[in-house]
Amino acid sequence: MGWKKVKEHYQISHIVHVDGDSICIRANMQPALIVVGTDGEFKKRYTNSDSEELNRIQDEMSADPAKLLELIQAEDQFDKSVPVYTFEGADILEKYCESPGWPRVTHAGELMYPNLYSTDKNKVILWAKRNAERGLDVYTRMVDEAKAKLEGLQSDLEAQQRNCAKLKELYPEE
Repeated sequence: MGWKKVKEHYQISHIVHVDGDSICIRANMQPALIVVGTDGEFKKRYTNSDSEELNRIQDEMSADPAKLLELIQAEDQFDKSVPVYTFEGADILEKYCESPGWPRVTHAGELMYPNLYSTDKNKVILWAKRNAERGLDVYTRMVDEAKAKLEGLQSDLEAQQRNCAKLKELYPEE
């Protein structure tokens, strides 16, 4: 996906990244302000008039949708390929970028959050372990709470079953 080509062609100074099947334009910690699908269609338009740049970008994209689609479908070219590491579950993944760190993106357009991407593989392994341990703690607690709730519900169900049986026994004709 040509997220970099889009960024360069429209001279976008904001963060441009890929989220699923969309190219997103955002400002630092704000969510995506403009979102364009891989089909070149807008999924979200910038509706505020505060940013001349975002209005310009959106107007230029809208003026020539064929060019926008051509850029999206083009393969990006990168000057450098610096390895960075991240994790998904127990998998330590090697990705590449031109320059590591927030708020930059990988070649695939993934935002490199400072607590998820590093050039230090050992640091990422520690993050993955810590994340897995925290997840284990959270899900153990959730399962224990669900079991306790289930036990309470089971007790309530048994009480209702006893009530129904007793009423049928005491008043069989009714």
